Amino acid sequence: MSRFVFVPALAAALAVSVPAAVLAAAEDYAFEAVTEQVEAGPDAAIDVRLVHKPTGKPAEHAVIFESRIDRSPDGLGDVVTHPTPADEIEPGVYRLRADLGEPGRWAVKLQAKVPGEDATIPGEVVIDATGPKPLMPELPGRTAPPPGVR
Repeated sequence: MSRFVFVPALAAALAVSVPAAVLAAAEDYAFEAVTEQVEAGPDAAIDVRLVHKPTGKPAEHAVIFESRIDRSPDGLGDVVTHPTPADEIEPGVYRLRADLGEPGRWAVKLQAKVPGEDATIPGEVVIDATGPKPLMPELPGRTAPPPGVR
C-alpha cells in the first residue's frame, strides 16, 4: 500500500522541481552592452553580448526573436524604435541596427532562445546615444523674426 502513495508523491515532487530548473536556466544568462555609446541617427549599430554566467562563455547561435528599444531610462518610454533582426558577428555577440532619432539613454530590451535551453532568455541593456539635440519644431502661431532682427 505504501508503494502506491510513494509514486504520486514522487510525481508531484518532480512536477514542482521542473519549472524551477527551467527558471534557473534563464537566470544563468545575461545580456551585456558591447557598444555602450553610439551616434544617434538612422542606422545606429548596437552590439550586445549574451553570456552564460556560470561559465563566463559566450552563448553562441542564439536567436534573438524579440527586440525593442525605447527611451525609458530617461522617462520617455513612449519613444520607441524596433531594430533590425540581430546578426551574430562573433561568438555570442549580436548586432542590431536601429533608428535612434535623438540623443539620450536608450533601453535595448531583448528576448532570445539559446540552443539546448527550454527557457526564453530575457534581457535589457542601456546604451547612450550621442549627437546634437534635434532642432525644435516651429510652434503654432509663432513667426520668424523679420530679416535683420536677431
